[in-house]
Amino acid sequence: MLAGPLPNKVNFCQYADSGSLLEGNIPLDRFDRLSKLVRKPYGEVSAFLRFYRDEHERVSVTGTVNAEVQLICQSCLESMSFQIACDVNVLLLGTEAELLDLSQDDDGILVETPVAKLTDMVEDEMILSLPMISRHGGQCGNSDEPVSDEPAEVTTHRPFAGLSRVIDKQAVDKET
Repeated sequence: MLAGPLPNKVNFCQYADSGSLLEGNIPLDRFDRLSKLVRKPYGEVSAFLRFYRDEHERVSVTGTVNAEVQLICQSCLESMSFQIACDVNVLLLGTEAELLDLSQDDDGILVETPVAKLTDMVEDEMILSLPMISRHGGQCGNSDEPVSDEPAEVTTHRPFAGLSRVIDKQAVDKET
């Protein structure tokens, strides 16, 4: 088992053949796409990953990743902490045909050499665990009103709502 700071790249075939476990940290700024979605890409991602070959001799990576990231609250535009905690279950495939043959329940990434970046193996799951709209729970720093998931009561101004009564009254007046 490899523990401590994790390397940028690993020989996943060698790790899968030996059934290796990796446990350690990856700097958040190594995650190119995720870094663009957070306020500041500082801190570390804690990872526990297991490499093995499945029943079809494909390399599989399973485990968990955790990180605390800073997002921007879309209500008050202030910084907010968000805890990413997600499971990883991905197949590392060598050809596009293998990727296309996967069932809908399986996740896979295309890797052309036996050496791949660890971040590529876990970054998609981390991005998918981010909220679509980041908002503080409770009260925001710039707002006196609590943020609620319940829809606000909406009153609609209908300027012509009484028009039908006026038209009906005029029609009755003409008949008499």
